[in-house]
Amino acid sequence: MTNIDAAERARLKGLGNLAVNRCERHVATIIKLAGRSKIDPFTAKDLANAAQKLMIVGEILGEDGKEFTETRERVIRDVIVTPSHIDAVQVWKNSASEKAKQYSMRPRPTADVLWSNMALTSGVTGATKASVDEFVAWLIEELFAIPLAAEEEEKKQNCAFCGTKSSTERVLMACSRCTVACYCDRTCQKMHWKKEHKANCVEKVKERQEAGDVVA
Repeated sequence: MTNIDAAERARLKGLGNLAVNRCERHVATIIKLAGRSKIDPFTAKDLANAAQKLMIVGEILGEDGKEFTETRERVIRDVIVTPSHIDAVQVWKNSASEKAKQYSMRPRPTADVLWSNMALTSGVTGATKASVDEFVAWLIEELFAIPLAAEEEEKKQNCAFCGTKSSTERVLMACSRCTVACYCDRTCQKMHWKKEHKANCVEKVKERQEAGDVVA
């Protein structure tokens, strides 16, 4: 495992947990639609992105990232892999090893270098481009934690459940009760509520009431 301190290890585990949540969200959607309609291209590519994130975090954390490696293998085995995907999975594994090495490099790659590494995909459009853009943004802003310009950082929010960041195309919605947690959509909000936010939300609302804030 890369030599990292406890705070950084905890941060990486947090990224892994968010990627697990993203996988859970898409797997739930796929199960719900099973046999009734085709999975849309963005869902398929975004699930692949989440699996790659688990590969990278698991590779960096080593034994401490075992749970992420196991989740990745389960998602690949049960959801992603068909004969046509076998080669792609190997590419993802090679890419994960490369990104783990880049994480350990000093100095680390700059944002410009990371974007330029995706030059071969510059001609893609639609769901594929959105998927590539989101993944590179994750590498820059989350994994390598390359600081954004102050005005850009101020505008960005993370989905409390899956970690996806807001953008000009994606405006997050706030929890109507605590107004603190933000979400991609109702799906992430409902899954987070069931998983852990219910107790946190009640506590935050209570704190606001005790502070004299009006809470509907």
